[in-house]
Amino acid sequence: MEQPALCLAPPHLLPPSLQALRSAEPGGTPCTGALHEPLADSQEANYDAFFGIVRCGEAPAARLLTALERTLATLLPLTDGTAAGRFERAMRSLGRPLPAPAGDALTAEAGPQARWIHGHRLFLTLTQAAVVGLQHAAAAPAPCAADGVEVAAAFLRASSAALRLTASFTPDDYRRTVRPSMAPPQCPAPGFSGLWSADHRALVDRLRCWGETPAVPGDGRRRADPALKAALDEVYRSHIGVCARFVGTAPSLLGGSDDSLATLGRLARARRNLLDAPGRPPGGGRRHRW
Repeated sequence: MEQPALCLAPPHLLPPSLQALRSAEPGGTPCTGALHEPLADSQEANYDAFFGIVRCGEAPAARLLTALERTLATLLPLTDGTAAGRFERAMRSLGRPLPAPAGDALTAEAGPQARWIHGHRLFLTLTQAAVVGLQHAAAAPAPCAADGVEVAAAFLRASSAALRLTASFTPDDYRRTVRPSMAPPQCPAPGFSGLWSADHRALVDRLRCWGETPAVPGDGRRRADPALKAALDEVYRSHIGVCARFVGTAPSLLGGSDDSLATLGRLARARRNLLDAPGRPPGGGRRHRW
């Protein structure tokens, strides 16, 4: 499917603080081919190519704001009040308004492939904003860390809403149109998976980093952790819901398991356990490292 490319920074070049996002302005230098920095990992590069994403390390804060405005403006006509409210709260956490729908925004007549592509582009952009929030939390002085966690939670809740928009078509549409587009011969790389996403990888890394940040009683650093855990749980529930709707207990394109829902459940628990600091595993059990 042809669509204008969406420019995102490579995850390792995302701004380290919320101040960088809050003080930046959308726009900046056009993302031309001369500025592109393709990801070195071939699976991550293939994932980007499928969703029409190009990487550019120049002015990452401005590019992320531009991508947030662009992807939200494309999907807004498909949102209900709940989703729009989540998107607005996430943008307000950066001091930004919710953008108006774009002139070429998707409408109710948009087909399944367009919803799948643009919904994922929105999801990945929101994920990048959550990564910035977690990076801010890990690096900021204790009194300011909770701000980063709260922003990350707001963008994760928005990500959950984006997943539901992404899957707003019938299971038959998925079987006939969307799934074949992610498998050979339409997609040359076999085993297509969300685990190929560089932005998801960065999110998992930052969750692990935040979970390993020492908790000092009374410093307020982990005040927002319950909201972050609840938001992360909701994202994975939404992901499992999409899988249940379209794949059920059948294998995913990646393979490796005969039951996609069971695999996603294990991954969700592992990601959630990353948020438990050393010495405080949930229920006294062993923490997962993947």
